Amino acid sequence: MSIYKVGRFLQTLALKPSTFKDDCNAITAFVDSETRLTLQNCDLDISFHDFSEWLITLVRENAIPKKTRGLIFLLIDRRDAFGLTVYGVNQYDPRDDDWSCQPDWETESEAPLEQIGTACKKLNEGEMEPWAAFEAICIAIVKGFFMENGQRFEEASGLKNLHIGVSFSDGDLYKIKIPKPA
Repeated sequence: MSIYKVGRFLQTLALKPSTFKDDCNAITAFVDSETRLTLQNCDLDISFHDFSEWLITLVRENAIPKKTRGLIFLLIDRRDAFGLTVYGVNQYDPRDDDWSCQPDWETESEAPLEQIGTACKKLNEGEMEPWAAFEAICIAIVKGFFMENGQRFEEASGLKNLHIGVSFSDGDLYKIKIPKPA
């Protein structure tokens, strides 16, 4: 599968107003059979729940500065597993993805996604690269969190209307679109 096709899929996933469950279904329909089987053997609902509790606890215990305009969920590529952490930025420029490069709030805490990170890292580089499978799941988890837990996050952090992005440090930044409540 071409990197262009994967990039288009990740961009669509980030921008489409869909639920976590719908995004998981879209991912399993998009990926090759090996990746599909691997993801089906991971409990994505538990990973979503664990991520949600991790992020709420993290912002309650580590105050994010009020000047923060965006959160970047940084994907980590280690030898044995992928991981995810988060940092905040106090600038935003919709025309320049480098807005995500200057953290003003950081944490050492890593999201509890070990099962998915390890499973994706063990995938063969077949139709979909292992990193892309992990990135797709993280986009779905982050977007699903803000769609389903946006109010809880605002109450815990005191912040509203943040710009949200998901990226590896040397990869494309996928800006997450969260529909505004009606």
